[in-house]
Amino acid sequence: MGWGHEDREVLTDSEVLSLFSLEKIGKSKAQFAQDKLEHYNQAHMAMLPPDIVLDFTQPFLKPFSSEERAQALRLLPEVMKRSKTLIDVAGALSVLWPPRECVENVSAEQRYKVLDVLAQCAQWSAEALEQSFRVFAEKNSCKLVHFAQPLRILLTGKKVSPPVFLLMEVLGKETVLKRVKSGA
Repeated sequence: MGWGHEDREVLTDSEVLSLFSLEKIGKSKAQFAQDKLEHYNQAHMAMLPPDIVLDFTQPFLKPFSSEERAQALRLLPEVMKRSKTLIDVAGALSVLWPPRECVENVSAEQRYKVLDVLAQCAQWSAEALEQSFRVFAEKNSCKLVHFAQPLRILLTGKKVSPPVFLLMEVLGKETVLKRVKSGA
């Protein structure tokens, strides 16, 4: 199915009502395109404030505290950039309540290196954390991904998440250290 006005496909409800009428509907067969539906859904979701998106996503998430809601709202702007549906949003926010499906793939050596970097972090902001890991990687002649990916897995139990340093800032030092130490 398709519609548009001039070169615009994504329109608000009021624009659709003012620009289209039943008399102008074409008689050709409509074809459903999943990718267009997802694009349209993502565009309309982006028009909503994050708190409304979180409210719509709530049925797909476990119940959460007001602190977890605040954490989810801080992650939501990044999550919404990457999500096409509310299910995608819920999946991305599930890092706040991680399953432990991949943790066994992180070696004790990787965990100790991550803890070493965290111990040296003077500030707990996404920028400061990222800089600390970059300096550590450079000193050890390796790439940031060698630390960021095991860290992501330790924090979320997944290989994909919102930006790992933003996630660390949102979760807070105590939770990050607990998850890295225990792998849970």
